[in-house]
Amino acid sequence: MIHVKPPPITPRASYTLRWLEAEGHDVNLSGIAVNSKGDIAVSDQGCDRLIILNKDGIFKETIGSRGKGKDNVTLPDGIAYNKSDHLLVSDYGNHRIQLYDCRAGKFCFSFGSGGSADGQLYFPCGLSIDEHDNIIVSDWGNKRVQVFDERGNFKLRFSGQATESPEPSEPQHCIASKKLYFMTDGCANCVQVFDERGTFLHNIGCMNSPQGIAVIESEILCVCDSNNNCLQLYYPDGAFVSSVSNLTWPMYLAKGSNREIFVSERGSCQITVLNCPF
Repeated sequence: MIHVKPPPITPRASYTLRWLEAEGHDVNLSGIAVNSKGDIAVSDQGCDRLIILNKDGIFKETIGSRGKGKDNVTLPDGIAYNKSDHLLVSDYGNHRIQLYDCRAGKFCFSFGSGGSADGQLYFPCGLSIDEHDNIIVSDWGNKRVQVFDERGNFKLRFSGQATESPEPSEPQHCIASKKLYFMTDGCANCVQVFDERGTFLHNIGCMNSPQGIAVIESEILCVCDSNNNCLQLYYPDGAFVSSVSNLTWPMYLAKGSNREIFVSERGSCQITVLNCPF
């Protein structure tokens, strides 16, 4: 297949969050999500909370606090808004998924518990939601991906394919698109592709600690190549498109409604907004 190289992605804005650091706790950004109104949510592992900004990057509120209670989070990582604009969070330290109604500002429900059985989680990290509202969780501690329905009922699990490394797969973030799953593997340092049943198909790219992944316009994969301080763009067949540099430890990314890409940068403690012209 012949691909035409698209125009470059360019920066539009950045929102620094260093000023939100609490005494004795540094802001440590991880997952990011954007809802239908343009509100931006980002997980703060340093202060064990979620930070909510409006569409212009102006601070609105924080949600959650450290602990094991039903509305607490410990080291929150991957986050995603569902179709109802409820916010789902990988509560990494408590081995569960939390759901908050941001419109009412309150906790709704959680699912998962520490363990390795189907439906149990062990240090869940990346999280995404597919077009059917299924919840896709990178179950990092169990070296697998699990898929749940919108109420948290178990549906499917699959594991990464062994590569040249003797170590097991390290799923960081997994998304679904066009009946395929795309999973960033922190051990193999690539994107692994699976069919809708979770059968491994092939690898894409060569990176250094890939984290968040999204499918942006024109069905192009955009990957946070964290330790190389850039985004890598690929076509689904694995052909390289381009890269976006001058980022500082990018962790996760989210799509906006106007061809925007929102990137959480842990190294610079900011959210960077990029214009995607294709």
